[in-house]
Amino acid sequence: MAKNFSPQLMKSISGYMDSHSIHYTTDSEKGLLRAAFRLDCKLKEYKLIVDLYNCYYIVYCTLNISADEGCRHQAAEFLIRANRKMGLGNFELDMRDGEIRIKYTVDCEDCPPSEGVISSSLTLGDAYLERFGDALLSVLFGFATPEAAIAACSK
Repeated sequence: MAKNFSPQLMKSISGYMDSHSIHYTTDSEKGLLRAAFRLDCKLKEYKLIVDLYNCYYIVYCTLNISADEGCRHQAAEFLIRANRKMGLGNFELDMRDGEIRIKYTVDCEDCPPSEGVISSSLTLGDAYLERFGDALLSVLFGFATPEAAIAACSK
């Protein structure tokens, strides 16, 4: 069964991606846009998913690395500390499989998103991963405590 979402949102966001030469795929049944982005940190890249609805869209930035079972509590502590430093959106950790992602929602109920809003929504995850990515890896590999890793992000 096809999901009910705004075709105008799909057109606005895909139009932005086209005009900025962003390679992406669409799933018109599920109302999804997918892309991959490179990073200038040790994480190297992430997958971006735009999940469209009628009055808003959700952006997910999923990492290509997950938290092993033995370090999930340390990863969760790090992500909670990072979330306190994020203005928009938040990190999420799936405790079942260790998947780590960033999630944020863009409200479009009263007006379609401008090019600036779309641009910010597609690049916000990039900024957060550049800021916190290397510190997250140091926690995942046991080189730093969550507290010390967050402190290093603030320097």
